[in-house]
Amino acid sequence: MLTGIAHLEMRVRDLAACRSLYGEQLGLEELAYGDGLSMFAIGDSVLELHEDADAVTSLLPSGERKDPRDVPGSVGHFAFYTADNHEAFRVLKESLVSTQLVTPDGPSVQPMDHAYMQRSLLQVDDPDGYVLQIADLIDPREHLKGRLDEKRARASGSGPGLLQGFDHVQIVCSDVGAKRDFFGRKLGLEELSHRTETVPAVEGFEESVFAAGMTDLELTQSESTRRRQGGPGAVSALGFWTDDIARTYDELAQKGVAVGDPPSVRTPLPGMSRQAFALKGLEDLPLEIAQRI
Repeated sequence: MLTGIAHLEMRVRDLAACRSLYGEQLGLEELAYGDGLSMFAIGDSVLELHEDADAVTSLLPSGERKDPRDVPGSVGHFAFYTADNHEAFRVLKESLVSTQLVTPDGPSVQPMDHAYMQRSLLQVDDPDGYVLQIADLIDPREHLKGRLDEKRARASGSGPGLLQGFDHVQIVCSDVGAKRDFFGRKLGLEELSHRTETVPAVEGFEESVFAAGMTDLELTQSESTRRRQGGPGAVSALGFWTDDIARTYDELAQKGVAVGDPPSVRTPLPGMSRQAFALKGLEDLPLEIAQRI
């Protein structure tokens, strides 16, 4: 029913600075620009940047970083996929302002079992202090080979480029169990993993990981995130692709999902139309189902 991530929408305070970061420095192709909106291709998906003077920032007026628990938003972070993080590091050292690269010594390898799949990570600060990850999949375990091969195949099918899609999106939940039901039984996404332990250990940890095309949706909770305010934050909306939007709309309505108005043509910018409908179900984070036109 759902085949991948259609778009990830962000609210940003300085659109010009963000266009420079994502386009000139990270090398994404800008598909359209105008009226305070910029749209970039990232693999099979679109990154939408909306200029908003009141956008959520992770920075204090002094420029220092806020406590993450004081930064509202259900999406804790997201990561771009790259086939080679050492090559990405070489390129980014030349293109990025030095203070933007949070990992100045190169890729950091996650401990085994820290996440569903072991990754090598780079981290980059956007102009509002939001941490972007760049992920290279390095997990050697045999039981993950099928998923790893699928992600690599989908990434290579998106064409050349340093960054080839959304590797994962971390969504902070107050009730992972309820979200497992929503994403699994109602939206029909495949659950890749469910666990209550991570490395290093985290009090109250629970995580469920679902596949949305090549992207892993990591639904997590812990004691430290209980007071974090969910809903729209720096990432203000998330969209999924479908190949049959009318059928998807009917099936979700029959399952009791709170769907919005029937599918209609939406054109954020000229030449960027999609047929879509909205739904609600993730702690007030706007979700949309879309089909290409």
